[in-house]
Amino acid sequence: MSGVNKVILIGNLGRPPEVKQTKTGNTLANLALATSKKWTDQTTGQKHDKTEWHNITVFGKLASIVDQYCQTGSKLYIEGELETQKWQDSHGNDKYITKVIVNGFGGKIEMLDSKSQPAAAQSANVPPPIVTPPEPQPAVAVVGEEPEDDIPF
Repeated sequence: MSGVNKVILIGNLGRPPEVKQTKTGNTLANLALATSKKWTDQTTGQKHDKTEWHNITVFGKLASIVDQYCQTGSKLYIEGELETQKWQDSHGNDKYITKVIVNGFGGKIEMLDSKSQPAAAQSANVPPPIVTPPEPQPAVAVVGEEPEDDIPF
């Protein structure tokens, strides 16, 4: 069996996409995506934040879509795979960078910003529009049938 190389991230763009054309005419976009978490230390009560920055490279049609519709602060859902690239600097030292590659089959990007509000307004701490969920429907019981208690696992 072969391995699985899959990354799923939800975060915000830290800068506008950098779009380039390859020598073969393929479009690619380089993104800087920030994922953050917040927590409170249970012993001291002190609040903490931690932000991780992820290098993302998007290829093909998705790169063109990201270029057209995404900007700094846009909230994105990204699926891709990890790839580590190695090169040598001018002093002969080995350098490495790990990126999330979003390419064709298996790569996915979803824009999570509200359609009624541009991403720039959302990143400026403007609250999103309030959406009221539909009322829950009552459960319908069939007379004469008892619920199954057997759990299949």
